[in-house]
Amino acid sequence: MPSLARNCVDHFFECLYPLMPIVYRPKIELGLCLLQPGIERREVDLEVFTLTVALCAITAAIVPSTIFSQGSRVAEKFYLISKRSLELYRQTEQPNSSSIALRYFQSGYTHSVGQPRTTWDELESAIELAQIMRLHEESSYTGMDVVESQLCRRLFWVLFTGDKSAAILGKHQITLGRYLLESGITVRYSESLEGEDPSSSLDTGSSVPRLITGFNLNQDLWRAAYLVLLEIESLREKYRGIEDGENQHSRLPTKSELSHLSDLYIAFETSLGAAPTCLSANPTLSLTPASFVFGQEREATPLPRAFALQRINLQVSYQCLRLVIVQAMTSTITPYYNVSQIWAPFSPLTYMSPGAASGSDQASPNVARNFDTPVEPILVGESSALLLQKVRIAEEMLYILHTSSLENLRLNGESCVEKIRLVGAAMLEIVDHHASSPVAVIASRFKELYPHILAHLRSKASDSLANDA
Repeated sequence: MPSLARNCVDHFFECLYPLMPIVYRPKIELGLCLLQPGIERREVDLEVFTLTVALCAITAAIVPSTIFSQGSRVAEKFYLISKRSLELYRQTEQPNSSSIALRYFQSGYTHSVGQPRTTWDELESAIELAQIMRLHEESSYTGMDVVESQLCRRLFWVLFTGDKSAAILGKHQITLGRYLLESGITVRYSESLEGEDPSSSLDTGSSVPRLITGFNLNQDLWRAAYLVLLEIESLREKYRGIEDGENQHSRLPTKSELSHLSDLYIAFETSLGAAPTCLSANPTLSLTPASFVFGQEREATPLPRAFALQRINLQVSYQCLRLVIVQAMTSTITPYYNVSQIWAPFSPLTYMSPGAASGSDQASPNVARNFDTPVEPILVGESSALLLQKVRIAEEMLYILHTSSLENLRLNGESCVEKIRLVGAAMLEIVDHHASSPVAVIASRFKELYPHILAHLRSKASDSLANDA
């Protein structure tokens, strides 16, 4: 086990740390020492031991066999050891970054092996500790040492993002939700820790970013998307009376409300605008005249794995969230389907009529006609132009996948697969429910491709999509 644990730790910091930089390597190295035979363990070491074996469990479960051939055989053993050790640790536990990180790792393990109920229970346990520690408040970090402060900041944002991802992809109730935004999230983003940045140079016409840059950009992306979806849900709740036949002219969003929603959507669409070149959709495109080159002039320099992993995470998440927002915006109040149980669809794009752009702050009479909902719910917002937008999202997603290695896609874990699956399922929906639209012809080209990609990712999430096809 000590040798296998060493392999796990090395693979974690090479392959997974760029996506979850929530532990401090010197502490994990201490945990490896505790695994050596003949070491006398003290009670205070139980925290470090539990954290280390939980890290080994998630690493062995996620890292593909092409990198770690023994991983699949030892992942469950490390997980069970971490669970037994946690039971002992709880007796003396004082919540800190390790307490949250080890539960997050356990949640990641069960997610990767297809145990969704346990995954959510363990994620909730981590979230509960973050709430007890009030990690959303900057004042809670007073008195922490530098490393603990940075780790706790990262853990809060990992959980904030994971909470929203679980709602979209797993239909779970949001825990770190509206109340936090209303009461105020004052915690600042994390900064770099000593020794964590990759030393590889990039030939992309730009300086090498800090590892924490991509991590923090991911939080920007998900937070911006959540604000859009939360506003859609708020409008839907406010104007729910339309379903009861109340006066539609006075029960529709005003120009100022739609303008606010538009501002939030633009903020989401531009949330990755400041991303370094190596994390952008096209990591070889430099926007400075001095470094711009044509493709035939040179071959692209491969991205260091840390940035390749972060690029996949950012860009796949971005395309998935674009689709989720489009679906939420273009579904009727009586929805044909729900994107999630939390963010039920509302239809602001339905309001984009000439009347809505007038100087009045009241809804246009032309707008109200779009809510003549028949007995059988349909997607009134789903014009060919909006269906085409979904198809373009699917195409852009394919570009990210096409320019990424299969190994790095697998290292992004089960949540990455679920995001890809969501986009693929949207293409099947267009083919099945909008066959008369010319866009269905384009979408049909993806009907077999997305299941093919998911099968290569070797995830349980691919099975249901392949069956639907």
